[in-house]
Amino acid sequence: MKKWNGLFQREWLLYRSWIWGVILATVVTIFLVPVGLMKMFDWDGIYVEIALVLTGLWVLLQSFIVLIQFCISLNQDAKRIDVWLHTPATTGQIISSKIAFSILFEIVVFIVLGVLGITLLVASHIAELGELILLGIHLLLLLVSNSLFMFVVVLLLWIFHMKMRHYTGKFTGFITVVVGIVSSLLWSKMLELAWMKKWLYTFEIKSTVVGKVVPKITDIPGTLEIQNLYLGSILFYAIVTILFYAIALKWFDRGVEQR
Repeated sequence: MKKWNGLFQREWLLYRSWIWGVILATVVTIFLVPVGLMKMFDWDGIYVEIALVLTGLWVLLQSFIVLIQFCISLNQDAKRIDVWLHTPATTGQIISSKIAFSILFEIVVFIVLGVLGITLLVASHIAELGELILLGIHLLLLLVSNSLFMFVVVLLLWIFHMKMRHYTGKFTGFITVVVGIVSSLLWSKMLELAWMKKWLYTFEIKSTVVGKVVPKITDIPGTLEIQNLYLGSILFYAIVTILFYAIALKWFDRGVEQR
């Protein structure tokens, strides 16, 4: 536990400025940019609408920012072989601490965005506070679960990049992007296979049941219809995430041993 705390504190000291920077950027953007746009284009009376659109954009953008921070953290330590060979923690603990910090980063920023969005919606009498909190919790759980899968995928691509750059030099970045795109296309094709659909769409939870826990707020522009949930799909992605992570750790350990 002490190793874990030390590793996490290291990530916090190195990258906490990212959290404060993104929070400051979101607050300034959401509150001040609508004022500037209203004055520039004479858009009177639509401050809340503009602020909500900017909030939604930040929710989408934060996922990419967190992935970039995660890659930068990996790259910084990749330059120091002593971090992997002489640290008393295992490779799994080091990488897990990076993922944990990035998840915390994402959660903190999402909570700030959620508070801002809820404040705007409640103040404008668009939705009730209780419904918004339930919706926010639902979105946060989806965000974290999807992010865990994305972190593992990015980790695999990063390891591929690190191994290939010794052979392909300056073209490694391009090759990694191509591999990522091709892998995404193959993954999508695989999910369309009949046997995969049969697995993914098992143990259905009707949208009417989900709606009792996570109400749809119809007055919020852009709110999606609540879809049916499938336990088969959740189980599939959980298994794949764990499997990919185990492969990534084994693959990375072999790379460190070969140095």
